Amino acid sequence: MQELGLEVTADQIAELESHVDDVDFELAAAEEKKCRHDVMAHVKAYAVLCPRAAAIIHLGATSAYVTDNTVSTIITSMQLCIFICLR
Repeated sequence: MQELGLEVTADQIAELESHVDDVDFELAAAEEKKCRHDVMAHVKAYAVLCPRAAAIIHLGATSAYVTDNTVSTIITSMQLCIFICLR
């Protein structure tokens, strides 16, 4: 991101990477009840884990970007499973 001219520090990136697998699903569910937006609920829950990087978590990514890529990944995985099963 730094190569793109965005003000993102190495410390912020390291903080995000160190918590990539620490999803707090209970906090995300509580946030979703408040904001009624699944993606933003996870963004807020991730921000709690990464306070120094909170300002950049949603930088440039829209909810559609996140959900569209998730659906694309699921479809690709399903196609691969079908291909393997039909061999």
